[in-house]
Amino acid sequence: MYIELNRQFLGLSEEQVSSEEIEAAFALGVAKGKTWSDLLTEHRVVILSSAGSGKTEEIRRQCERLRTKGSPAFFLRLEHVATDWEMAFDSGSHEELTAAILQGKEFWLFLDSVDEARLANAKDFERAIRRV
Repeated sequence: MYIELNRQFLGLSEEQVSSEEIEAAFALGVAKGKTWSDLLTEHRVVILSSAGSGKTEEIRRQCERLRTKGSPAFFLRLEHVATDWEMAFDSGSHEELTAAILQGKEFWLFLDSVDEARLANAKDFERAIRRV
């Protein structure tokens, strides 16, 4: 069962990532982050958080929500992109993506790695990003 968490996302500097001030600011209601609606208006977003925090399921749900509305959206597994492009599609397909590109449509591409340890070697991540 999926529960919508209505998370907020913050752009953080390297110094802020290690600071407990961010947590305190959220707890006090001083910090206000971006929502998924905000993120979906951006051209590029990278979401980082601890393992097991639910990133994969949230990303998958956002992709499916867009697809339900008729928007071209695709969810790909990075651990498969490096070795088998067509098998990397968890939501959508290679053919649908190609059609969206050829038609000049705006589309959303969600990339996720269930477990970075599944990458066969360190070069796989770089190879996957280049392929995309």
